[in-house]
Amino acid sequence: MKNFMKFNIKHMQQGQIKIFITWSSWFVWKPFLKKILSKFVNAKFYVLVNNSEIDLEDSRLEKINCSLSDISSLKDIIINCNYFFHIAANATFGDKQDYDVINYIPTKDIIDILKQSKVIENFIFISTIWVLDRKKSDNLKKLLNANSIPSPTSKYWISKLKAEKYILSSWVPYTIIRPTWIWWPNMRRKSHINEFVSMIYKKSILMKCNFPWKVSLIHVEDLADILCNTIDNKKIINKIYIAETESISIWEIFKIISEKIYNKNLKQIFVPRFQWLLGKIHHMLPLVINNLFVDYLCALDVWLKKDFNIKDYIKFKDNINEVIDTNINNSWYWIITWANNGIWLSLANLLIKKWEKLILIDKEINNIDNIKWNNIIFRKDLSLENSIFEITNQVNKYKIKVLVNNVWTGFKWDYEKLNLEQIRLTLNVNITANILITKVLMNNLIRDGSTIVNIASSAWYFPLPWMSLYAASKAFVLSRSRALWIELKGKCKVVTFSPSWTNTNFQKVANVKKEDSGTWLLTPDFVAKKIYQSVIKDKSSFILLWWVKVQILMLVLKFLPSKITTYIQWVLFKTMR
Repeated sequence: MKNFMKFNIKHMQQGQIKIFITWSSWFVWKPFLKKILSKFVNAKFYVLVNNSEIDLEDSRLEKINCSLSDISSLKDIIINCNYFFHIAANATFGDKQDYDVINYIPTKDIIDILKQSKVIENFIFISTIWVLDRKKSDNLKKLLNANSIPSPTSKYWISKLKAEKYILSSWVPYTIIRPTWIWWPNMRRKSHINEFVSMIYKKSILMKCNFPWKVSLIHVEDLADILCNTIDNKKIINKIYIAETESISIWEIFKIISEKIYNKNLKQIFVPRFQWLLGKIHHMLPLVINNLFVDYLCALDVWLKKDFNIKDYIKFKDNINEVIDTNINNSWYWIITWANNGIWLSLANLLIKKWEKLILIDKEINNIDNIKWNNIIFRKDLSLENSIFEITNQVNKYKIKVLVNNVWTGFKWDYEKLNLEQIRLTLNVNITANILITKVLMNNLIRDGSTIVNIASSAWYFPLPWMSLYAASKAFVLSRSRALWIELKGKCKVVTFSPSWTNTNFQKVANVKKEDSGTWLLTPDFVAKKIYQSVIKDKSSFILLWWVKVQILMLVLKFLPSKITTYIQWVLFKTMR
C-alpha cells in the first residue's frame, strides 16, 4: 500500500498515468481489467478491441476498435503511454494459421513505436510456457524455469519466441510473462481443465489411469494480480517470468474433480512413468504422449513469488467448483421446441434420467409441466414471430448445450382444399420458426460451441401428394441444415435427423390414418434414444432413421423416373395413410 501511495503521488506530480492494453479473451482477462481499474484510480486506460465484448463502462476507459494489423495507426496514443500490456494473441492452432500476423508483426510494430517514447516505463508482454518445449538433450527430471533454453517446435510457439527475441533486442524496458495452464470460471468448452471435468462426467476410462505427469497451473485472478503488480515495480524490469502457483499431476486433477462431483474416492489404475525410455525418444513423440508420463512442461519460478510479493494464491483443490459449476454437463441446457408430445416428450424424459438441464417450449404444456427437477418451461406459440423473439430473449442468458429445432405442423389434404390459414401455419412453423430461432440464438450457439439438431423427415425424400406443402417444407429444413453443417464447421455441430413415420399425435393433427394402431411405426422412445446417441457422439452428421421396408422402397424408387415415383407415392399414401 505504501508503494502504491508513492506511485500515485509521483504520477500526480508528473501528470496522469496512461496505460495501453491489447485485448484477448474477455472471459480470461476481465479480472485483470477490473483489478487494474480499481487499483489505479488516477490512470487513463486505452483498450484495443476488435469487437464489443468488453461490457465495463468507466470514464477512464477508452475502447479503441482497431485490429492488431493496424496498430501503427495508433502511434500518437501509444508513444505517450507509460505502461503497455500486450495480451492479444492468436491461439487458434493449425498448420494453416499465419501466427506471425498476430503474434509477431504487431509486437514488432509496437516496440518500434515505443523505441521513440520518452515516457514508457515498462512493456509487459504475455507469452506462453510453450515457447520452452524440450530439446533432445534435455534432462526431463529437471523442471523448467525462466532461464531454460527455448526450443519450440510448433509455428504458434515459434511466433511467440520470435516476438520475445525482438523485445529483448530493443532498448525498451520490458517484462515477459509466460503463463502456464490458466484456469477460471466459465472456461471455454474445450479448454484443458474444463475438458477434464467433462471427461469425469462422461466417466472416461482415462480418469481411472494414474498418469504421473504434472502440469503447472495458475488461476486467472492470481495472474491478474501479477499483471497489476508490474506497475511501478523496478525489480521486474528486463526480466522473464513463468507464471505458475502450483503443480499437480493429472491423476490428482482427475481425483479432485471426481471427488467434488461424486463425493467419493476415485479408484485408479497404476501407470508407470517410462521416464528413462522417454528421456531417450521424447523428441520423436507427440507432445501429448510425453505429457502423460513425464513432467514435460512443468515449471517452477521462485523469483516470481519474490519479485511480485506473492504470499497466497487460489488453490486448485479448494476452488475447482468454479469450473465444475460452469461445465457444459452441469450448467448448460438442452433447448427442445414443441416438447409437449411425442418424440420430444420422450427425449425430455430420457434427458432427465441423464441429469441434463432442459428448457422446454410449446404452446401447450400439460405434459411437460409434470416434468419437474431442474427444468425451465415456456408456454409460447412458435408460429407467431413475436413469440419467437420473446422466447429467444428469455433464453439468451443460458448456456446452450444442444438446440433441438423441432417446430412442425402439417395437414393431409388436396392442395385445393387447404385454406390460407393452414398454408400460413405450415410455412411459419416448419420454415420461418426454424430459421429465426437458429438465427437469433446464433451468437450464443457459436460462443458455446453448441450442437444444433434440425429435425427433417423421411417425407423430404420424394414429392408427397396429399401432403405436398409439409414434404416441401421438410425438404427445405434438410437442405438448409446440411448447408449449415459446412458453414458452421469448427464453430457448432449440426445434426440433421430424418425419422420415418413415428407413432405420435402427428397422425391425428395431420389427419393421417394409423393402421393396426401404429404397431408398424417407430416408437417415440426409440427415436429419442437415437437422437440422444447422435448428439453424445459429438459428430456432425446426417441421419436417416427408417424401417427396413421403407429403405428398400426408397432405394427402388430412386432408380425410377420422377413421374413414376411421384405416382407410386401418391397411390401408397392415399391407400395406406
